[in-house]
Amino acid sequence: MSFVSGRLKVLMPGQNEKIIKTLVEMMKAVASHRREIDIDKADLATVYTETSQPSLDDKLKRWTEEPVGQAMRQGIRHFGEIFIPFARRDELDIIINAAADRSPDPDLAHAIMNHMFDGLETKDGFTFTA
Repeated sequence: MSFVSGRLKVLMPGQNEKIIKTLVEMMKAVASHRREIDIDKADLATVYTETSQPSLDDKLKRWTEEPVGQAMRQGIRHFGEIFIPFARRDELDIIINAAADRSPDPDLAHAIMNHMFDGLETKDGFTFTA
């Protein structure tokens, strides 16, 4: 086991569940905030038809550009920066999947975590890529 700044560099028993619960609460806050944002298709700068619908990136655009959504994104990123260096890849997969499964919109939660954790490295050397 390795130490970083006098701290043990591993996730301790029970911490996975605390991390999952925190991520779920963050995803609930995101879902709540996104319900308040009116996504105008004209703002997406693309013409959509019945066969051509907005992508996930298009749908997230307004959320990522306005200040509260930006702060939420950065909060998720910072939280990942705190716990991911202490997790192994298999632990990270369990955490992300469990948090997404318990979130109001699992697909959106996966997409957000995948994007916001991009480039972060686990303790066993796995670099998360979106």
